[in-house]
Amino acid sequence: MAISTIGPFLASSKSNDGHGAVARRRLSSALRLTTALTAAMLATGAAASELPTGGTVVDGVADIVYGDNSVTIHQGSDRVIIEWDTFNVGEGSRVDFIQEDFMAALNRV
Repeated sequence: MAISTIGPFLASSKSNDGHGAVARRRLSSALRLTTALTAAMLATGAAASELPTGGTVVDGVADIVYGDNSVTIHQGSDRVIIEWDTFNVGEGSRVDFIQEDFMAALNRV
């Protein structure tokens, strides 16, 4: 029996016990799901530039400045708590915290 492995799935070109059909269905389902997720990411622009979203200062003082490929947080108090909807930093993107040595920032996602 010829066997090959693709990710966590097992595909078999021949099988006497009928398990090859199950493996092929699982592989087919996984490929459809991967294709759908990739298309969704490209449609939303997630692959192009990932940055934190929905930053809200809930305690302390800070300004959050969004740029094309960056987010800069200027901290104005010794402690700050920021709640984020997401906190992703994609390739080519950056997040900078501007703060003094004695300052601390707590980021909740």
